[in-house]
Amino acid sequence: KRVIVAEAAHPDTQRTLAAYMRQQDVEIITAPARDGVLDDRALIDLLNRLLEAERSGVRAVSGMLKPLPDGELKEELKKAKGDEARYVAGLHAALKRLGGVPSEKVGDFADKLLVIDGIVERLRFLNRGQGWVARKIEALLPTLTDQAMRDFFSEMRDTHRKNIAWAEK
Repeated sequence: KRVIVAEAAHPDTQRTLAAYMRQQDVEIITAPARDGVLDDRALIDLLNRLLEAERSGVRAVSGMLKPLPDGELKEELKKAKGDEARYVAGLHAALKRLGGVPSEKVGDFADKLLVIDGIVERLRFLNRGQGWVARKIEALLPTLTDQAMRDFFSEMRDTHRKNIAWAEK
């Protein structure tokens, strides 16, 4: 799946372009940009979406942990929960640094995951969520000019990819 960042002047144009690109199996982030750099408002909006997703990830993994017996799976999921919590804190700090107001919302991912029966099916769904975050970050990275933010988001992307690879084995 290809990921692109596009500029569209009007929100209706952004929605139309995004709908078309989804049909073409291309993920797109539409946002006001200059020379491939997201403006602060668009960046803040995207970081809030990621923040909400990561909060939901903490809830999702917490819910997965409860019924599990001690063992490797439980330990790996505890690490994943720690990763999600660390990125919640990092996104919160990044938003504050940009002058944004961190969202207090929690995404709906956990609610969707926790109604799924079976740990294997839940892990597959968790991987889909981890993949969504990794793709959003992959698209975001070329737009960032701040090296500290690039480093944080590169680590976040890589950790999500590592967690996906672990769950797939």
